[in-house]
Amino acid sequence: MHFVEVGCKPGVRDVLGQAVKARLEEDLSAGVKGLRRVAFIDVYRLECLLSPQEAERIGAELLRDPITQVFAVDQPVEGGFDWSVTVSLHQNVTDNVGIAAREGIEDLLGRKLDEGERLHYDRKYLFWGDLTEAQVRDLAGKALANDFLEHCRVERGSHA
Repeated sequence: MHFVEVGCKPGVRDVLGQAVKARLEEDLSAGVKGLRRVAFIDVYRLECLLSPQEAERIGAELLRDPITQVFAVDQPVEGGFDWSVTVSLHQNVTDNVGIAAREGIEDLLGRKLDEGERLHYDRKYLFWGDLTEAQVRDLAGKALANDFLEHCRVERGSHA
C-alpha cells in the first residue's frame, strides 16, 4: 500500500484552506480564536500492488497539477502543523474520486488493477494555532465531516 498527499506549492495561495479557515471563524467563532492557518491536502490511499516508481509516477503525472501543487509518496507533503484532521468516507459510501483515480491509474499504467485492489480518497486539514484536542474534535465534527457519510481522525502534529 502507498499513499500520495497533494498540496499547494509554497507561495501558491491555498484557496481551499483559506476558505475553510474563514468558514470556521465565521460559523464557529468561539471555538477558533487561536487558529492561525489551515491547509487543505488531498490524500489518495493506494491499496494496490504498485512499485515505488509507479506510485511516484501516479503522483507526478496524474494526481497533482504540476503548476500549482506538490506531492509526496508515503510521507506527509507538509509538516510543522499543530493538528491534522483526516476525513474519510465510511466503507459503504461510494468513493467517486477514488473510482475516477482508479480509472486514471489504469490508463496511465496501461493495465487493469485487480478486483481486490482499492483506491480511497481522503481530505486532510492541517491546523496551525493554539487549539486543544477537544476544540479540534469539535471543529471536525461540526464543520469538516458529515457523520452519516464520513468519519474523522484527529492527530497531533509536530508543533502541538
